[in-house]
Amino acid sequence: MKKIIWTILLFSVTIPIFAGDNNNSINRDSLARDFAYLSKLLETSHPDPYSSFGGRVFFNVESKKTEMAIRKSCSSIDEFALTVENFLSKLHDGHTFLNYHFQRVANSGKIPFGLKIIPDGAIINALPTAESNLLGSKVERINGISVDSLLNAVNNIYPCENIYGEYGNLEFMFSYDNFTALSRILPYINKFDLELLTPNGEHKSISLMPLEKDTELAQFPDDDKLSSLKNLQYGFIDERKNVMMLKLINILARENFEYTLQNHWPGAMQQLKSFYKNVLQSEMPADSAKAVKNVPSFSEIFLAMLKEMRMNGSKNLIIDLRGDEGGWTPITLPALYMMYGDRYLTTDMGTSDHVLLSDLYLKKMNMTLQEFNHENQSNYNIGDLISYEDKSNANLPIDSLRSQFISSSMCGMRKALEPLHGKPIYTPANVYVVTDEWTFSAAFHFAFFLWKMGATVVGVPSSQAPNTFMEQTPFQLPYSKITGSISNTMQVFLPAADRHAKVFYPDWIPSYKDYKKYGFNQQSELLYLLDRMK
Repeated sequence: MKKIIWTILLFSVTIPIFAGDNNNSINRDSLARDFAYLSKLLETSHPDPYSSFGGRVFFNVESKKTEMAIRKSCSSIDEFALTVENFLSKLHDGHTFLNYHFQRVANSGKIPFGLKIIPDGAIINALPTAESNLLGSKVERINGISVDSLLNAVNNIYPCENIYGEYGNLEFMFSYDNFTALSRILPYINKFDLELLTPNGEHKSISLMPLEKDTELAQFPDDDKLSSLKNLQYGFIDERKNVMMLKLINILARENFEYTLQNHWPGAMQQLKSFYKNVLQSEMPADSAKAVKNVPSFSEIFLAMLKEMRMNGSKNLIIDLRGDEGGWTPITLPALYMMYGDRYLTTDMGTSDHVLLSDLYLKKMNMTLQEFNHENQSNYNIGDLISYEDKSNANLPIDSLRSQFISSSMCGMRKALEPLHGKPIYTPANVYVVTDEWTFSAAFHFAFFLWKMGATVVGVPSSQAPNTFMEQTPFQLPYSKITGSISNTMQVFLPAADRHAKVFYPDWIPSYKDYKKYGFNQQSELLYLLDRMK
């Protein structure tokens, strides 16, 4: 049966730390107890906190060492958070982290260049106008430090699941206004010495000073036609209406907010407010029912798009997941049924999810253990690992399989699914999924399931590993009040020996020469795809 995978993106909420700033009135013993509390949460709530450390003994040794370091020498909340993040980075788990904003580095200026990640490295995508001829150059060293060494430093700060996670976080650290993050790997910066390999194959060195004020940098050109779509918008990108494109910046829609509010999930209203602010960029109505109703529906938009493609006989669908860091996997599953019908329900995805039942997990679900067992007709105990496999149910009558799927779907229009009787609304001849290093969590799941259904994946590999920890379960430390997330699931999407198990390589991967061919356009991955489609 198609298991509903609860892959959830929780918006980060900045919690004020004490009165004044991040570094006032600290008590080392209390911070050490905060860390000990977090360490115990990891042991009771994370499906496997030990293996990345080399086993349970080594996890506990590192935990005690970290706790003692905090008790002995931690001088600020920033230092405490940095120490904890260094510990968590060893899990290589992108869903286990702190929500913490470090105190801004004073008088640090602006970073005078930007990075873009391509499949074979990092290139320069923003520079002062006087140096614009070097746009598109490959980065070899920054301040005498090789890119490989910088990636290793990033890996000790952020929880990276593969090298594209390291690259993505490196790109983030060198973003325009991000000196605070960058100071963690380059603590003393008064200039940037860049060693570059230019598009013409020449080695060039330039020195750039931090910018003292907002300055517009020269950037890659953009294709207005290919970049005009916003989140959950679709449109034809050719005059013949043969190529439809859907843009997804995140996997959040009306369906998931209806679910969390109806089930009284902690923080559900705050997540809705964050969605209005960060995604819709509008004021949220005071009436929560109206606020939810005004959020676009994933299934309604996907249905309308497929009907328009059917009406025009469109053969090609491009789903652009670049920059999509995730959301809720369940809201994408009805879309797969709309596009593939019974073939989706009977396709063996070959995946499994192993959920650790913990007090923290039940708190997130807003359920008691008794309620959980009643709903699942089970007899589980705290600490049990519950395994779900997404295998073909060839022995189950298709009517029953279809009925089970529709009744459990997170879909605002189940009545529209029932009359299909397993037939797709429309199946495009070719489906293409465009990814980059930021395609993560529920967005990665959507890409993977489409790939299993025959879609072609194009672009930069995802920072998420197919075999990894999954799902955010929120926590709060009792003394510092810092919040964060702990994974509660281990997902296994591919055999361990598969070359895609840690890095999900797309079927079509543009090379550096391809980016150069398209003038390092911001839409190079789409231009590359359109050329290959011809």
